[in-house]
Amino acid sequence: MNRRRIILSFLGALLLAAAFAFGLASAAYNTPLFRAIVEIKRSILPEDFGTRSWAEGASNPQQIVLPLLFDEPLPAVPLLLAPVRSMDDLAARIDEMRLVTSESFLDGPSLRIEDAEALADDVLRLRFRCDGRPHEAYAYHLPPTGGASRGGVLIIPGSGDDQAWEIRRGNGYHGDVASYLRQWFDVYVLIKPNHGARAIHDGVKRYSRYVFVPGLLNDGYPYSATHITEAMAFLQLIRAHHPLVGCVGLSQGGEATLIATLLSHPDFAVVASGYSTLLRRMPLDNIGQIIIPDLWNKLLAPERVRAILLQGKTRMLFSWGKQEGYPYGSECLTHASQNALRLDGDPRITFTYHEGEHVFPFSEMTPFLQGVIAARDKGE
Repeated sequence: MNRRRIILSFLGALLLAAAFAFGLASAAYNTPLFRAIVEIKRSILPEDFGTRSWAEGASNPQQIVLPLLFDEPLPAVPLLLAPVRSMDDLAARIDEMRLVTSESFLDGPSLRIEDAEALADDVLRLRFRCDGRPHEAYAYHLPPTGGASRGGVLIIPGSGDDQAWEIRRGNGYHGDVASYLRQWFDVYVLIKPNHGARAIHDGVKRYSRYVFVPGLLNDGYPYSATHITEAMAFLQLIRAHHPLVGCVGLSQGGEATLIATLLSHPDFAVVASGYSTLLRRMPLDNIGQIIIPDLWNKLLAPERVRAILLQGKTRMLFSWGKQEGYPYGSECLTHASQNALRLDGDPRITFTYHEGEHVFPFSEMTPFLQGVIAARDKGE
């Protein structure tokens, strides 16, 4: 066996040496094979491939640096924004996301609705002011299918690219939550900045989140605060046009729903696998998650959540799935968040542990939503 292994190793080394020698000879004598390989390379790669670098951007940022900032696939959806053609164009797009600082956001920004306009493809554009600054937010508006609307509900998408578009179509891990809610409500699906129809793009690729999210944080304007403020503005719009206003979200969307609820107090909210006190001990955040400095201490600590919910009138459904991983599956074993919140005696707050995975629990949501509608009909 050892002898066989030695022979095979020797033959392998001999073949490798032969291939290397053949390559050198082909290049040295400019053989037809070598020329063919060179032509194939030239047809596929630009002549300056491997030589263009960030260093060259010092003298030519427009042509060198700008294209490097766009490295994510362009969403296959109807786009709202024109392509970025210059550094000035990109700077203007970035400035639009500098909406609110962490401190102002956690204190509760001052919002004033100006107008809303229906665009193509079910898109609704909302113009509002945040602490006096003009801003635009976008959502898909889907009317009810089950008769007269009983209210309006905002869906805040979870993590992942272009989830508003997927929710509108009934695809992806959110399931067909839009169609489910349209049994009773007008449904609004928030389109986050630089996602889906709102992609910041150059006509070929989308602007990299690994560039602008840290940049906004360094400026003191968390991206997460921007899109949740937009959600709060839509909740204000819904309240102006509907007798009942709600907010629902799954995963990161559930966390965003809880934050928006604590700051804007809708009539009801569903936080599906979006809150766990276990994360305070072992955070699992990354650049694609909600990052707002001091968020936990000022807003999401269980004692803060409890105090705000007890002062308000929002009816809440918290859910977790037994087939989930850490931390939400762990909640089904420990009831850590339910125990920490100490809200079991409040009839407006419901905790449920379903048999499923990382999903909206429709069978548990139905009695909750029917109870919300019944309470409103009774004037409660």
